[in-house]
Amino acid sequence: MTIPPARGRSYAALALVAVFALTACSGELADTSDNAGSTTQEEPKLPSAEPGIVFADFPESVAAAETFRPEQDEVTTPVGTLTIHNVEVVETVPAAAVEVKTREFEGEARPADGEIFRILNLSFTSDASEVAESEDQPYPVLALRSSDLNLHLSHLVTGQEHRILLSLPEDEQAHLVVSYQGDQQYVDVATGELLDEGVENTL
Repeated sequence: MTIPPARGRSYAALALVAVFALTACSGELADTSDNAGSTTQEEPKLPSAEPGIVFADFPESVAAAETFRPEQDEVTTPVGTLTIHNVEVVETVPAAAVEVKTREFEGEARPADGEIFRILNLSFTSDASEVAESEDQPYPVLALRSSDLNLHLSHLVTGQEHRILLSLPEDEQAHLVVSYQGDQQYVDVATGELLDEGVENTL
């Protein structure tokens, strides 16, 4: 009897073993690559507030990223003085306080894209002896004005304190306007500084 040589069968068996080994290795490498990719995914952004929001009395205490204290910080009228204590730039605020619904990110919200949150801290002290009861406008009016916004905020009366939250484009020229009997004075929203006359021509 002639026994066929076993060398050919041995080579074939080794080839099959090599194919299986390469397949298993390539699968392990693919799994490693997928796992590595999953760790580099970007975190989702915080939810954003509506563009151009204004809250005349914002009650929340928020950590400020930057604070401006104006040198010319008083707006004087015949019946009282408005003091701008500071302007705070904040990165986030409580979402519920700006009417953003969210259950994530510990309830924080960011400003709308391209905008910045500012909080202006103000107080008004009046001289009651100068106020006539018969006057149509016994107290000054506080308003917010920008290139496309003219918003009444409050009548300024004795002992008022305001914490005003604004969300406006960072490069937007916006001003607080204090009006009394036709006279208007302007405060720069970005710095809290009382400005010179003639600002109305730039709005």
